[in-house]
Amino acid sequence: AGGPLRRCVSCRQMVSRIELIRLVRQLNGEVVLDPTCRVQGRGAYVHRDPSCVSSAIQRKLLDRALKRAVPGAIVEHLLPWGKKP
Repeated sequence: AGGPLRRCVSCRQMVSRIELIRLVRQLNGEVVLDPTCRVQGRGAYVHRDPSCVSSAIQRKLLDRALKRAVPGAIVEHLLPWGKKP
């Protein structure tokens, strides 16, 4: 239950997409966060987990998955999830 399964770019684990943060490279090339999972374009998913988010940012896994550099503003938005409590 929880919908379709997607793979986290960081840990490679398959989980329900509602457990993940989705980023999308839209058709115009712009990279955006997609909280609704409805934006058209190439998507990449990462867990809402500090180790996955920080690994994805440091190792540029989201950039690679989207074939485009993730803008600094979006990285800044992801950073709170990348901080360990």
